[in-house]
Parts: sequence; C-alpha cells; structure tokens
Amino acid sequence: GDGTSGELVLGGVNREHVDGDFHFVDLNLAAWWSVPLETIHVGRQRIKATQSVILDSGTSLLVGPEDAVRDVAARLGATEIEGGLYATRCSEETPSLSFTIGGRTYSLDRDDLVVQRSGDACLL
Repeated sequence: GDGTSGELVLGGVNREHVDGDFHFVDLNLAAWWSVPLETIHVGRQRIKATQSVILDSGTSLLVGPEDAVRDVAARLGATEIEGGLYATRCSEETPSLSFTIGGRTYSLDRDDLVVQRSGDACLL
C-alpha cells in the first residue's frame, strides 16, 4: 500500500468513503459473484467479451481468458513481460478500459490500470 490507513465496515456503509450511488446487478452464479458482462471497450473500440465476469473485492488484478487478455493488452499498447503480466511505456498514452455491467459503464484510466512503475515501464 501507500501507507494510507484503511477501514472495514461490516453490515453497513461509511458514506464518508462513498462517491455516488450503489448499483445492484443480479448474479449469474452466487458461488462466484458472477455477473453478466455486456461490453468491453478499449478507448472507443468495442471488443468481443466473455459473457460474464467474476467480481472479487479481494484482488486488485484483472484476470480473464488468455486470448481475451492478449487482445485487450495489445489494444492498450502493452506487451507481455512474464507469466501473464503486461507493461506499457509510461511515456506513451494508454487508452481507457471500460466494462458495461447492468447497463452502467465503469471506466479505468491509465492511473487505475498501472500497478507499478519502474523507469519508463508501467506494469498493468
């Protein structure tokens, strides 16, 4: 982490940490918190997507079928550096990555996608 303290609230919500409203989506499979995925966009390009995704608040990584991950990574201008990890050049622009779930689009920009920087390499 970045040294910022955290908070866990069970059975409620601390509104001081919420920006906006909650959006509820029916589950495909409750055992995995699986929900229908409507679209994926890289920048303005819509790409073929799997039909469902698993929401996991226990990880900060995005995981998917290898062919889909390779396609998204290529469209982001990223190259595989090892074992399914991808990087871009920090000095180059990276398009946003957007997911539409339950009629609402969630967009991740470069700062949301980068998990580590090393020189001009941005690990996604």
